[in-house]
Amino acid sequence: APATPAQERGDPVSGNAPRRTDKALAFFGFTLGWTDAGAAWAQEGPQTGRSAEEEIRQVLERYRQAYETKDLALLDSVYDTLAPAQREANAKYFQQTQDLRVTIRNVDIAVSGDEAAVSYTREDLFVDARTGRNAKLAVRFTKFLVRMDNAWKLASGKKEQWAPVKD
Repeated sequence: APATPAQERGDPVSGNAPRRTDKALAFFGFTLGWTDAGAAWAQEGPQTGRSAEEEIRQVLERYRQAYETKDLALLDSVYDTLAPAQREANAKYFQQTQDLRVTIRNVDIAVSGDEAAVSYTREDLFVDARTGRNAKLAVRFTKFLVRMDNAWKLASGKKEQWAPVKD
């Protein structure tokens, strides 16, 4: 597959070009009957001229930056609502990590109207603040997004899925 602009620039949010396959849509539980209007909207966002996939990759990049910079306000901006328990858990994680570096790769995106599912591998490299040892955490996530107020947001009310990635 040809390189996407994110791959050409070497952005941390990269990986496979977005795929909109029947298999991916079925996995995410979306209706497979795309309307012509829905497919056109997915190709180009309503106001921005960017595709839904490009906009979602930008959300993932802000999400990645929020973790790497330990910025709860930025993290809050990528969610439709960041629950107090999520905020507290992330603040604790930020305190337990030093020199945090976050990579997002192997991104798969499925869009259906104003909803999307994104599956990606997130790898965190850091120094454990308690032990001083280098640590690596790699997890495969599937998260859901909603388009609201002309912007994609991670949907806090939808159940996300995750699994550890084995080396």
